[in-house]
Amino acid sequence: MKDALIPNSSAKEEALADDFQKTSPIDEGNGSAEKQTEKDLSALGIVSSEPIDNAEPEAANVLASRLEISDDKKVSMKTSNPSKQQSKKKNHKYSHARQLLHALTPKDSVMILKDLKGVTIDTMDIKRDHEGKIGARLVVNSMEYRAVGSSVNSARTAACEQALNDIFVAKMKALLAEPERDLGGDEDDLLVKLASYAIHKLFEQWSNPNIDVVALYHDMMNKQRLAIYTVKELPREWKSMHPCAVLNYMSPQSVYKNLGFTGKPPNEIFTMGISVDGNEFEAKGRSKKSIRYKLAILACNKLFGTDFPL
Repeated sequence: MKDALIPNSSAKEEALADDFQKTSPIDEGNGSAEKQTEKDLSALGIVSSEPIDNAEPEAANVLASRLEISDDKKVSMKTSNPSKQQSKKKNHKYSHARQLLHALTPKDSVMILKDLKGVTIDTMDIKRDHEGKIGARLVVNSMEYRAVGSSVNSARTAACEQALNDIFVAKMKALLAEPERDLGGDEDDLLVKLASYAIHKLFEQWSNPNIDVVALYHDMMNKQRLAIYTVKELPREWKSMHPCAVLNYMSPQSVYKNLGFTGKPPNEIFTMGISVDGNEFEAKGRSKKSIRYKLAILACNKLFGTDFPL
C-alpha cells in the first residue's frame, strides 16, 4: 500500500534521509562537541586566554586537532568579554612595540658579529707594532681579516666591519636565491641586525663634543621601555615567585646563552648572559642554575622594579 503523503518511492527515500539527519545523535552532538571540549579544557586550566601558540603544547595540539586549526596561522581564543578582548589587543600592540625597541638598539660590528648565527670567530688577535700602531687580526669562518687602528677598540671594530660586510652580503644573496624558503625558523633577522648596526654608524657620524648623542638616545629608549613595561603589570604574588618565573612571565622571549667557562672539572666557572629587549646582562658562577637565578634577578630588578636580593 502506497503512502498517501509521499507520491513515489524516491521521494519517500529522500524524506527518510531528511528524518535521519534531523534525529541522528552523531550530528546532534557535533555542534556542541567542539565548544564543550574548549570549555572542559578551560575549566581544567589547560587553555588560557593567550594565543594558542603560547599555551601548553599538549593542550594546544588537542584543541587544534578538534577545531581543525592550521599550524601556520596564529589563532587566538575568542572571548565574549569585551574587557578581555581589549586587554589582549593592548598586550599585542605593546608586544610589537617591544620588538621594535629591540630592533632599534644600536650595536657595533663586534656585537652584531657575535649575535649572527652560523658565524664562528676562530681567532681575534690584537698586536702593537714597532711604530706604535695597533693591528687586529680576525679569522671568521676560516676567512682572515686585518685592520689597523689608533686603539685596541678601533682596530678590532674595523676588522669586524670587514667580516660583517662579507657575511651580510653572503646571507642576503642566499636569501634571494631561495625566495620561497620559510624564513620563520632559525635564520637571522637580517633587517633587525642591519637596523641596529646602521643606527650605531649614524651616531658615529653625529658625534659631538658638546652633546653625547648616544647617551641621549639611550635615555629616550629607556623612557619608552618603562612606558611599555608598565602596561604588563607584575603578578601580585611576584615576591613569592622564583625570579626566573617572573622574568619568563614578563619577557617570555628572552633566552639564556652560554658564554663559555674557565678552569677544569670540578672547578669550572661558567659564564652566561641574557638579552631582555636590548638590555644585556651577564653573570658568572659554579653552576648554570645559580647563574640563571642571578641573571633573572638582575633583569627583573632593573627593568621591572622588583627588589629580589642577590
